[in-house]
Amino acid sequence: MGAIFEICIYSDEYMPLNQVYRIFEFLGKNINFIEISSYVDIFLSEKLNSFNLSDEETIKKEVMEGRIIYSCGVLCGRNIGVIQKKYGKIIESDLWLDIGDHIELDQDEVDQSNEILYHTIIQATSDNGISNMLCAFGTELSVDFDEDVNKMIQTSHNASAWMIPKRVVVAPPPKYVIGENDEFKILFKTK
Repeated sequence: MGAIFEICIYSDEYMPLNQVYRIFEFLGKNINFIEISSYVDIFLSEKLNSFNLSDEETIKKEVMEGRIIYSCGVLCGRNIGVIQKKYGKIIESDLWLDIGDHIELDQDEVDQSNEILYHTIIQATSDNGISNMLCAFGTELSVDFDEDVNKMIQTSHNASAWMIPKRVVVAPPPKYVIGENDEFKILFKTK
């Protein structure tokens, strides 16, 4: 497996797995699922249950009760997966995709080589029906949730873009440019 492009989605609403996976629908719609399971911890040390994608209410219940949901599969020859977990009132959905031949995603900024792809991914994320979410996008991404969004941005690693609710006051760090769509501020890291 090559480099991994990731989207970290933080929300106070549960986002069903099929909704999360829909973000990458522009690559294809038929995911061959290998596993959808719940685990005791983030280290996936103890498997509790296995599910089908249609078991969405049961999967939601597992997340809301503090279990880790791990799902993975193959989409158009690329490995893809989601890990969902709950921290207090916040639900985190980490979507990842082996970048395969999309080598333009294997960098930590948005430029002419990947701008259209980023806009496609951000629009698909924005269109999922959940308005109160915060998202980070990048390759080999490292983000820790913090109530202080500015601190979260400052302490993240490899975040090429952010999607932040318009109501949140944010001071973009150097190298980021800010834009917006209907519901979100969009920050792009540039050279």
